[in-house]
Amino acid sequence: MRMQKQTMKYRDWLNLSSHLLWCYEHRMISPPREMKRGKYNFTNNGAWLVHRGWAQVKHDGKIFRALPGQWLIVKPVSRSHLFAADTVMLSVAFDAHWPDGSKWIEDGLSLVINAEDHPLLEKRARPMARIMKNIGIAPGIWNMRDYRVDSSDFFALERHLNNWFAELLKALSDHGVHPSGNFGIDERVARAVAIMNNSVVEENFDMHKLSAQIGISLVHLVRLFQKEMNRSPKAYFEDLRLRYAMDRLNSKGERINEVANALGFAYLSNFSNWFRKHTGMSPRNYIDSI
Repeated sequence: MRMQKQTMKYRDWLNLSSHLLWCYEHRMISPPREMKRGKYNFTNNGAWLVHRGWAQVKHDGKIFRALPGQWLIVKPVSRSHLFAADTVMLSVAFDAHWPDGSKWIEDGLSLVINAEDHPLLEKRARPMARIMKNIGIAPGIWNMRDYRVDSSDFFALERHLNNWFAELLKALSDHGVHPSGNFGIDERVARAVAIMNNSVVEENFDMHKLSAQIGISLVHLVRLFQKEMNRSPKAYFEDLRLRYAMDRLNSKGERINEVANALGFAYLSNFSNWFRKHTGMSPRNYIDSI
């Protein structure tokens, strides 16, 4: 469902899950560096402001390159990255999706825009980068969700992120790019999704108990999920666990056995088989592809 104007009920907005993954300024290594991403790697939204050198992304058979003074707004899709030697850029990464997994901003991307046409986009990002630096989030850290922050930093980041989102939407709108996604889902499905999101580390999640919490039969819940999410509750929960595993493995220094233990796997081999079943590669191969 494509939304030219995102005017909807407040309760529908509450279904949007959005958070910052990182925001920092960094210098790419020399010589030119290519980062090839597999099917499941780095499908987050991103925005790069190039100060020196150039940054390029390739997906869907197309190439998008940003030069100094330009933003590259990256599509949340499997892609490869290429950077010139000694490129310096401000990098912002975030995840924003609806309960069915559809992205809030995707259609019409990737996109290159001139920074001088949208100066507030950089201005709104700078406070996030400062806070990130103060709490120890440095270049090379791909996901800050497991880092400890105090309440003041958390709410400051949320405020600055929302201000940056507002400027991003203005910039995208000027280029004919508008938000998308399936936002209006059944309230019972939304409640079930919220419960599962908070139970992702439970290996043997009880779907019967879930349906009882929602106040409907499991058969009815499955029917609603198929209608609203195009998948069963069990399949949705497996997707959640897979995203959690990949996010953890994306983090610098994360151990495979720690991720397996966090998800309730008694044996590393069981986790590896489960991960390979869903991604087509072992956890170790996945890490090596990053």
